[in-house]
Amino acid sequence: MILDFFAEQTNHHPRQHVAELNALLGKHVRIHSDYRQLLDALGSQTRTFCMPGRTQNLINCGCLLLLVSSLTLGCQSAFLRSPSPSGETSEQEIQDALEGTSSWQRAYRNATNQLPNQEVAREALEEGNAYFEAKEYNKAISPYKTAALRWPNSGIEEDALFKLGECYFFTDRYSKAIPQYNILLKRYENSRYLDQVGQRLFLIGQYWEKSDKKHNHWSLVPNFLDKTRPLFDTRGESVRTYEAIRLHDPTGPLADDSVMATATSYYEQGRYRDAAFYYEQLRKDYPRSEHQPKAHELAVASQLSSYQGPYYDGKDLSSAKKLIQSSITQFPVELGDSKQGLLQDQERVRQALARRDFQQAEYYFGRGDYQSARFYWSEVLKNHPDTEAAVEARARLDQTKGYPAQANEPLKWVAKPFEFLEKK
Repeated sequence: MILDFFAEQTNHHPRQHVAELNALLGKHVRIHSDYRQLLDALGSQTRTFCMPGRTQNLINCGCLLLLVSSLTLGCQSAFLRSPSPSGETSEQEIQDALEGTSSWQRAYRNATNQLPNQEVAREALEEGNAYFEAKEYNKAISPYKTAALRWPNSGIEEDALFKLGECYFFTDRYSKAIPQYNILLKRYENSRYLDQVGQRLFLIGQYWEKSDKKHNHWSLVPNFLDKTRPLFDTRGESVRTYEAIRLHDPTGPLADDSVMATATSYYEQGRYRDAAFYYEQLRKDYPRSEHQPKAHELAVASQLSSYQGPYYDGKDLSSAKKLIQSSITQFPVELGDSKQGLLQDQERVRQALARRDFQQAEYYFGRGDYQSARFYWSEVLKNHPDTEAAVEARARLDQTKGYPAQANEPLKWVAKPFEFLEKK
């Protein structure tokens, strides 16, 4: 872009443009002194290399400008204005999202002919609305961008950002629509379009999720052909879209739906711990949600699927046991046929807890700590008397009835090398 700009200006010396830019920046924009020195150095270099009629030198000049632009992108100080207050999105960030251009191009455009102007913004908004009502959404995009950029922090910008997202939505470019909606809600947290944006985001998330279920898109394979899908990770982007709804409007009408959709998506992917986390979030944060019975049921399934066996942590089993009891108590009617499934899960948890205590006893028996082993076998009989593990525990207690509290020689392998001394 920079090289093309100077190539088109062959009838004017580049030094002139740098001087004009420097003057305009000094007049309209607060600029760091380092950038002032940078512009002065740039002007001297362009005067040296870019002589009229010398194509190669013109290319050198363009390369130099590209280098300066790269350095500019890496600087931490603000180019056009001082940093915005904490938590506030600056106009530069909005311009980045809308235009996607470099800081050098932003500097030239803002300093010359893109300063805030309410009349220009209003006219652009009206032009965009005319195209929008005629359903010429592609033509409406440019006027809406102009309206948003030329009169920030106003109702004009709010309207333009929402309509810009709508243009991308109705032309099926959902990956471009979502950033516009997010910018709108970041700049205007209580926007009058909040509910509408939430509905759009939820529809996009559902579309991407269903598309991934149907076609099983590979997350690491880039998408260059389907404009309705993101470049990478369609299922992951759908989940992030659901999360954005809850973050922007945690008490809105679709907040509980988005949490439920997030949890269920993780459950279907086999990410049971993530699913259990979001089901728990739904149960605690949205107690009046219509999804409560289903969330309880799937939370139990997620926790049982997360349990790795008797040799690992039993926290998932304990949580599942409590959740099953509370689910049956709270939703005796709402669960319907699912209640029978919960009763089966309850029996499954009971068997697993008994097996866990039995394996604990076997561990101590293997170490020669017979007293502790007999204690845990007794606990199995006491707490889980009618389980398979209880039958085995009773047999082990009978087998070890005459055993001492500890094995006679717990460190026999240490004493074995010295057995020849006892023989003497």
